[in-house]
Amino acid sequence: MIEDQRGFNEASLDLPPALRYVLRMKTILIWLVLSLAFALDAGAQSPPESPAENGGAEVSAPVPKPKIVCPEPTYNFGRQSSSQTVRHDYIIRNEGHVNLEIHSVRASCGCTPTQLANNIVPPGGETRVHVQFDLRGRRGTQIKSVMVASNDPDTPTLYLQLRGEIMPGPQAQPAAVYFGRVESGASRSRMFHIESQTDPIQILDVKTSAPDLIVTSHGEVPDSNGLRHRFELTIADSLREGTVSGQITVTTDHPHDGVVTIPVAAHLVAPPAGP
Repeated sequence: MIEDQRGFNEASLDLPPALRYVLRMKTILIWLVLSLAFALDAGAQSPPESPAENGGAEVSAPVPKPKIVCPEPTYNFGRQSSSQTVRHDYIIRNEGHVNLEIHSVRASCGCTPTQLANNIVPPGGETRVHVQFDLRGRRGTQIKSVMVASNDPDTPTLYLQLRGEIMPGPQAQPAAVYFGRVESGASRSRMFHIESQTDPIQILDVKTSAPDLIVTSHGEVPDSNGLRHRFELTIADSLREGTVSGQITVTTDHPHDGVVTIPVAAHLVAPPAGP
């Protein structure tokens, strides 16, 4: 019916074939333009695809977490005497968004006890780790570590460090005067030295724990530049037999460890009985 009507109209116009062809092309072009316009309008009104529909991964919000921070994780105590005890407080901060939980604080050496002020640190808060280091009996460069374990997923273990140099004070050589078994008529004297490994020293005083232990000073050792001083210990003849024990106390002008204590021990054997 449409074709008949269209044929009737074209025929009724009595147009040349070429003109009728042009009219048909224009009609087709108009339909194409309209179809494209409808398609674009439908696409603009359709909702955007979700990440799951277009094959992409869904982006999740970041999970809040704690963040452990120590502004000064290394403490250098410099040069200290071996008679000292070093004490220091490390500041531990939480720069995260949830509570920081400190599980443990452990030192690398039993000579370095630690103490934690608080094990729960809120966001923006801080706590302190107290550390002590006993320098007695140590010398030279010392490096000690402290491990702080927490619930920070990025830094589960925070390492703190304590370092410095221990300067020994004057010492006795030998450290103790042991005579051992002393037979009748044998020598009752022994030599010992007081030495400094750093600066020259002067001897201020020498004492013994018993009057029968006699110390004689032989002065500074030649060419030692004041670093070595020589002494002689003698057990008096008034002690006839038996065990002898005591100590020598030498006081120097050393600024830190000025006093040196030297143990003394001997076993005196009685002379043989006469005929």
